Amino acid sequence: MTSNEWTQLEQAVMRLLLAGDDASLLLLRRQFERASLQSREMTGVGLYTYFTVPDDLPRLPSDLSVAFGDVEATMPTLMYKAGFLLWISAGAIAFLEGYTYCEPWPEDTSGFSLAYISEQRDISMLHT
Repeated sequence: MTSNEWTQLEQAVMRLLLAGDDASLLLLRRQFERASLQSREMTGVGLYTYFTVPDDLPRLPSDLSVAFGDVEATMPTLMYKAGFLLWISAGAIAFLEGYTYCEPWPEDTSGFSLAYISEQRDISMLHT
């Protein structure tokens, strides 16, 4: 992964989403460290950033296809916050979804700050 593939916002969101000592988060972190950017789709009110994960990396159980997200962003150009979901498909990170609440996705995402939605993270869906 080269640093110019991911935006600063995408890198920061992924770091926060995958932070922690849980074995599943560690595995997904390793996937992201070696993933490449497949494509990015801007929707007008958000984005989809698609990953390609090398085949030689371990996966979560192959029947695991879920989304989780407990990170939100505050940006100077947004009235409300932006939310994020990380989609896991067949045990590997598939794509990051970013979305706004009823307003256009900003062209300039600089000056963002990130936070967890709540103090207690729920990643139980990664263990089903």
